[in-house]
Amino acid sequence: MISVIIPTKNEEGYIEKCLVSLNRQRDYVKEIIVVDGGSTDRTVEIARKYADVVLVDPELDSPGKGRNAGARIAKGSILAFVDADTLVCDGWGKAIIDAFNQKEVLMVSGPVYPYDSSIWLKIAYIFAYDFLVRATRLLRITHFLGLNVAYRKDFFVKIGGFPNTRLSEDILLSMKASRCGKSVFSRKMSVLSSARRLMKQGIGWILLYLIFNELKVILLGEPLKYYPEVR
Repeated sequence: MISVIIPTKNEEGYIEKCLVSLNRQRDYVKEIIVVDGGSTDRTVEIARKYADVVLVDPELDSPGKGRNAGARIAKGSILAFVDADTLVCDGWGKAIIDAFNQKEVLMVSGPVYPYDSSIWLKIAYIFAYDFLVRATRLLRITHFLGLNVAYRKDFFVKIGGFPNTRLSEDILLSMKASRCGKSVFSRKMSVLSSARRLMKQGIGWILLYLIFNELKVILLGEPLKYYPEVR
């Protein structure tokens, strides 16, 4: 049983498409949990139409806090995490189940592509969220993104969940988890995500930021402190 957890805050423009795509996965997804950190728009209203559980708490003011809160109430033996501006593709749920049917697999992820049409955005996403992830795995460095990742719940609880940081809690957790057992990066577990941040701040700036932040996490074990909020 897969429980999917989505942290939100003021995502009325995206959350409906995300939840519709997840509801198409009901052969594999048995529970959809939205954890809202204090939206002032229609996010919660929309979420209640599609999700099984909607938890609202303004103190859950970061993605890591929201994901951990959802994990605590989830009933599934597999915890999957996506963001509110993410659309899961056909075969996403099956890819998760297939990965965990392998012995000793503790976590699984897949590539992220933009659902925006620009060729430059597609190239940037393929480089950052597919090629770099696979390349660093060859160096025994696993960094799976919180907008498309799944963990065995018992392992997730044992390892302590996402660390309480404003940024890169997903990378920190996956690097820690990779030292405990096997992981899978499956092309069949792909998602589409909004490229609003790249379009607003520029592809070059974002790629440099991501690369520098990742190096800081890998070498020093801590992320950058600043990451501008984009809605």
